Amino acid sequence: RPRRMLLLFSAAGLLTSSTRVFSSFSSAVGSLRKWGFTLLPEVAVDGHVVLKCREACSGRLEQLLDAADAAGCDVLEQQYSFNEICHRKRLRWDMRISADCEAWNELAKQGFALAEPFLREMCTDGSRPRVVMTGAVVSRPGAGPQSFHADGDGGLFNIFVPLVDVQAESDGTQFWPASHLDDSAPDRALELEQDRDAMASLVSPAMPAGSLFCFDYRVVHRGLSSVGRERAVAYIVVATTSHAADTANFPAMSVNEALPVHTESMPFWEDDVGCVRMVLRQRRDTMLRRLTQTLQRQQSAFAEQPDDSYCPTVRARASVRRYCELLGMDFRSLQDQVHAATILLASHPYTPDVSGMDGHVDEAGIAIQQSPGKGLGVFAIRNIEACTTLGDYTGEVINHQQHQARYFASIVDPSAHDVNRDEGTDGRELAWAASRRVRGVSMTGDYVFKVTENMYIDAEDVLCATWTRYLNHDAIPNVAAKSLPRGLDGQPRVWFVALRNIAQGEELVFDYGPGYQWAAGEKQ
Repeated sequence: RPRRMLLLFSAAGLLTSSTRVFSSFSSAVGSLRKWGFTLLPEVAVDGHVVLKCREACSGRLEQLLDAADAAGCDVLEQQYSFNEICHRKRLRWDMRISADCEAWNELAKQGFALAEPFLREMCTDGSRPRVVMTGAVVSRPGAGPQSFHADGDGGLFNIFVPLVDVQAESDGTQFWPASHLDDSAPDRALELEQDRDAMASLVSPAMPAGSLFCFDYRVVHRGLSSVGRERAVAYIVVATTSHAADTANFPAMSVNEALPVHTESMPFWEDDVGCVRMVLRQRRDTMLRRLTQTLQRQQSAFAEQPDDSYCPTVRARASVRRYCELLGMDFRSLQDQVHAATILLASHPYTPDVSGMDGHVDEAGIAIQQSPGKGLGVFAIRNIEACTTLGDYTGEVINHQQHQARYFASIVDPSAHDVNRDEGTDGRELAWAASRRVRGVSMTGDYVFKVTENMYIDAEDVLCATWTRYLNHDAIPNVAAKSLPRGLDGQPRVWFVALRNIAQGEELVFDYGPGYQWAAGEKQ
């Protein structure tokens, strides 16, 4: 350290080589004026409040990151700024905490009350200190050091309240002493790392959780790297003049109102990464659109539920997130989102009303699981009472001619012979077959339910069907099929009812009828 710093340490009553701890009120006020920062002596926020705020801080960050992701941001790699959250550095976020958080309000109340006597001494125009803003800076493991900067103009002070213990020198925040008195300091901050004397004078104080560290808005500083644990630091911005205000750190646009058209032009931390991320984002969005389309038909099935909870777009994103969590992937990573969405699209064997992860349909009390010797089957995940209506059999409604054209003509295997010469095969059925091939949908005819002689429900395409398509055959059934050629909506309806009490874990089966048999692989 330079000689001037050693003299300062001695005069100020320094207790350690890295942290100024002032033993008196006057010493703390003197340091705040001369050096621009001080650890307030013998004051701290209650420990239980700090703990609750740390939990609230993590929850709030996840909530805001979800909102930023929904707005089209790459939450890890992009530089985005909204009224509620700003990505100050990769893996370092500055955010405002919701005013309805009781623990946060208590922290702000205690912190301001403890710091006010010191800040009253900094008032120059006869005004009293007043809270301008509260928030928190969260740095996750892997966050690198920030660039040196000042928070703003004079008349404002920042009160740091660390929510975890911050170690001296290697952790927390670095401050440039007396830089608040140098008008050229903000410009010099851009190249401060090349100034050996200035770098030698920097101070990175230890801050126990709940302690109060106060510094002038004009002081040049930077957050250091975060290693090994999430570092959350609450802050209270206090004005000491009647006109002071923070108008620069958070823009007016809310993250909840932002659209992709606003976020797509926000820069990335690295230009080359930005190019890759733009491609990944486009790919991710394409995958999500495809997943959303698979869920679109399900919307009506949940008409009595809140629309926002069962919106196909919301459910598609939730499916990707859940898959990432189950496989230990990072949902915030665009690459992992693309990977998860690709797997879901390629391997999801279920209808849209079935959870893609565990095969459950909680509303019906069933799960799709492997049935020995039968492939997939339906199993009760809770006890089901006799006469319970279980669910409808849905799909494409077709007539006898369409049924024959689909499953008994050569459109299923166009290499067999000229499809244009097949009777009963028109352009629509050819287009249907082509669509199924492109999407990888089978054309076995195994999921056709005959309602009348000229009316069938084809549930082979999972996008048009429900979980009942997985009900297997058994000559001794516990489920019965009911049907009407014309339901209340004017369409044919087929539904299933429990014939008896069905125990949890039991497979649900029904009798396909006397015409059901297999002969040398031929369906009859």
